[in-house]
Amino acid sequence: MIVKKISTSKTAAPKSKAQNVRALVNYIAGESAGGSSEKIEDRGAFNLLNVDHEGQVEEMVDLAEAGKRSPQPVQHWIMSWRQGEQPTPAQAREAVGMFLDEMGLSRHQAVYGMHRDTDHWHLHRAVNRADPATEKVVTGNGRLGTEVDHPEVRTG
Repeated sequence: MIVKKISTSKTAAPKSKAQNVRALVNYIAGESAGGSSEKIEDRGAFNLLNVDHEGQVEEMVDLAEAGKRSPQPVQHWIMSWRQGEQPTPAQAREAVGMFLDEMGLSRHQAVYGMHRDTDHWHLHRAVNRADPATEKVVTGNGRLGTEVDHPEVRTG
């Protein structure tokens, strides 16, 4: 399994926090935001009060905008399985939960979607680094900070 952080584009025009969160979560959730899609096998969320897609997006935008010290506190991560492996929805949710725990972000907002539009099933995650209790942005493992690049992590 490969876990990788996707950096924001250095060449694209900068987007507002709200535009960034909305575009990322819409991509992860699929064209119909949780409905049937050729590439989305499953989707879910952690630490969000809303159960509907638009409500989750707005909730993530609100908290992201509270994180004043980071221009983009919501990060995009991908986890890819080996070719031929097809995780169940329960395994995908467990993988996201383990990732959040390892990063020290277990109480942070996250939206994920299992995509199957390539030879390797992969899980996209949008993780809001703004702490829901303090509104301070953390880098991971509970450290305060602004932007940090995490190296690619390979397991298994």
